[in-house]
Amino acid sequence: MSLIEKVTVTKNPENILNIGEDCIIIPEKLGVWLYPKKAKKHNWSVEEYIDRTYRSSQLEKSEWKNKNVAVVRTSSFIEQNSNGLTLIDDK
Repeated sequence: MSLIEKVTVTKNPENILNIGEDCIIIPEKLGVWLYPKKAKKHNWSVEEYIDRTYRSSQLEKSEWKNKNVAVVRTSSFIEQNSNGLTLIDDK
């Protein structure tokens, strides 16, 4: 699970996005995004991660260039029950 810590709207997401920590949200397609850890797991570059997010939104993969994109800083956590056993582990 992830918590949203900060949202920054920018036309240059490639300059501030941190792979594995941040995700992007496309203003035109608010319900579509790729989990931040996916990019790290597959060793994607920042541009490849953004392109893939746009493609999964059924938009042209490079359509994000020179448009406003929301870069979302997230914080992952592991939920535990009262015995300290992990309920969800995103590692």
